[in-house]
Amino acid sequence: MKSRIVHIITGLSVGGAERMLLKLLIELDHTRYSITVISLTSKGAIGNEIESLGIPVLALEMGRSITNLHKFVFLIKQLRFLKPD
Repeated sequence: MKSRIVHIITGLSVGGAERMLLKLLIELDHTRYSITVISLTSKGAIGNEIESLGIPVLALEMGRSITNLHKFVFLIKQLRFLKPD
């Protein structure tokens, strides 16, 4: 059985942390791990590259206001559904 990994990142536009996440995802053994990436904002250019690896990317498009409470609840529901290890 594959271990489930969920990476949560603030966004996937081109930057240092985003590039490092991409490098990590390229090197991970995809036969051992089931991987999902959740971006709190947009997919950005790096999100498209991650998807080209066959890894699902979920972009929540959250902003900085309290009106995003429903998106936070959606995030919690997704984590409960994905059940990461």
